[in-house]
Amino acid sequence: MDVALILMVVVALYIFQRRIWAARLAAADKYNLHKTNSNYLDLLFIMHLAMLLVYYAYARITTSDSINYYYISSIARNWFDVWGTDSRFVIFIAWPFTHLLGLSYEATMLLFAYIGFNGIILFYLSAKENVFGLKPIFQSYTLIELLFLLPNIHFWSSSLGKGSLITLAIALLVFGLARYNVRKLYILTGGLLVYLIRPHILFAFILGIGAAMLLSRRGVKPGVKFSLIIISIILVYFMSGGLVEYAGDENLNIFQSEAIAKRAKELGRTATSGVDITSYNQVQKLFTFWYRPLFVDAPGVLGIIVSFENLLYLFFTVQILRRGFVNFKHWNGWFRMLLFAFLLASLALAQVMGNLGIAMRQKAQIMPLFFIVYLRVMSLRQERKEKNVVTTATFKTEI
Repeated sequence: MDVALILMVVVALYIFQRRIWAARLAAADKYNLHKTNSNYLDLLFIMHLAMLLVYYAYARITTSDSINYYYISSIARNWFDVWGTDSRFVIFIAWPFTHLLGLSYEATMLLFAYIGFNGIILFYLSAKENVFGLKPIFQSYTLIELLFLLPNIHFWSSSLGKGSLITLAIALLVFGLARYNVRKLYILTGGLLVYLIRPHILFAFILGIGAAMLLSRRGVKPGVKFSLIIISIILVYFMSGGLVEYAGDENLNIFQSEAIAKRAKELGRTATSGVDITSYNQVQKLFTFWYRPLFVDAPGVLGIIVSFENLLYLFFTVQILRRGFVNFKHWNGWFRMLLFAFLLASLALAQVMGNLGIAMRQKAQIMPLFFIVYLRVMSLRQERKEKNVVTTATFKTEI
C-alpha cells in the first residue's frame, strides 16, 4: 500500500530536516534564559499527523475540495494543461503525485500535509527568532510553544488543497522578511507562491510592508526604507492588473466587487457548514471572520471545537488593544508589517467567505501572523514587569 511507503518517506524527510530545525531553534534561543527542548518539534509533528487523520475523516463525510483536486489532477493527461493560479495551481502541484506517480488519495494527502507542516515550522521559528523574554508555562514550553499547538492551523494545513500550500507560502515570506538581507530566496519563493495561490494576500503583504516602513523610525536605514517603499509601489502597480481581474471590475475596490460577491455566494451554497453571511456589513464580516463561530452559532461538532479557539482569539485581541498599542513605538518594522498584513489580508478574505465554514478555513491561513503579534505584546509586557521589579529592588536597596 502506497500510504505506508509515503509515510516512510515523510518520516525520513522529517528526520533529515529536524536536525536543521533544531539548530535554528538553538540559535534562536541564544538570547533566552530558558532553552526550548528540541523534542517540541516531535510534538508538533505528531499533532500535525493527528490533525491529518481528523481532516481525512472530515473529508470523507463532507464535500471536501481535496477529493475534487485529486480526481481532476489524476485524469489530466498533460501537466501544463492544468497550469494556472488559484485552484488550478493546487491541481498543478498535485499532478506529479496523482497522475505521474499514481499515488492514492490518502498518500497524496499525506504529502500535502507535510508541505503544510513545513509552513507551521517556519512560522514557529520566525516567532522564536524575534520574540524573547517569555517565561516557561509548562516545563520548557513558553506561550510560543503552546500557541503553535492549537489544532485549527494544523487541521486546515493538513489537506490536499490551498490550505497546506498557502501556509507554506506565507511562512516562507514571513521567515524571509524577518532577515530580509540574508533570506532573499525565501522572500522570492514565498512571494511567488502566495501570488499563484492567492494574489490578494500578496497585495496585502506589500501594502503592509509599505505601511510598516513609513511608520518605522528605527531599525531600518533611511536608504533601505526608501528603496523598500519604492519597490512596494512598483509591485503594487504591476500586480494591479491581476487584482482587477480578480475583483472583476475596473478598480481595486474589493468591497464593492460584483465578482467577489458572486464568488462568496457560490461558496456559501457549496459549503456544508453554513450560516449565510454574504449580506453582512464590513464590521460584521470582520468580527465573523476573526471570532465566529462562538458556541451558539457553531456549525456542527467542528464548529464547537473551533469556538474554544475563537474565544482565545477574542481574549488575545483584548490584550493587544489594552497593552499593544501603548508600546507600539517598541515594535520594529517586521512586527508592524505582520500587523498590517494581517489586517489587510483579513479585509480581503472577509469579502470572499460565504459562510462560517469558509471563514474557519480561510482564517487559519493568516492566524500565525496574529499569534506573532500577540506574542510580541506579551513579551513587551514581560519586559516591563521585569524592569519594574528591578527598579523596585534598587529603590529598596537605596533606602
